[in-house]
Amino acid sequence: MGNYEFVAVFDGARSDEEIRPAIERVREILLTQKCEITYVEEWGRRKLAYPIQKKTEGYYVIYYFRVLDADSPNRELERYARITDLLIRYLLCRVPRLKTEEDAQREAAQRAPEQPRRPEPAPEEAPGGEKGGAEGESATPIDESASAVAAGDAGVEEASSPQASDAAAVAGEARESVGEPEAAPEAGS
Repeated sequence: MGNYEFVAVFDGARSDEEIRPAIERVREILLTQKCEITYVEEWGRRKLAYPIQKKTEGYYVIYYFRVLDADSPNRELERYARITDLLIRYLLCRVPRLKTEEDAQREAAQRAPEQPRRPEPAPEEAPGGEKGGAEGESATPIDESASAVAAGDAGVEEASSPQASDAAAVAGEARESVGEPEAAPEAGS
């Protein structure tokens, strides 16, 4: 005895009229193998993550069931998968807890109040290059020392050791690679 989940991916290129008998056939196999089906969840047509048998779309169905007999329906499901061309991929997993109709209703009720959030639009750019929201608001001024620290130029003196000069050279190369100009040497010192 055990709780199982069977995920079946049927050929999405086929019509619903062709897929429906295959879905029922899997249900019949489970029932003839003395399984108690607690819930069948149809996800419908979805794009596959990668092509399977040159197909890019699949029809997903998940069966949740409890095996009442000692035998798993695995052999019969594998046999059916080999003889039909409608079932392009499947997965049979043992699970600790089965999903039921009540669980599905509870999940739907929890999802209903949640409305999908839309990303907030970026603030529009005001004339003069400042970004602003409502009138009267101004952009926060940036402290010059903070921008110097961000650029890596705050309080950097000449390197006094070979390791420090190597680090300074690497930092200069890094600034060049990301497009930041190096600090120009001061003239007249």
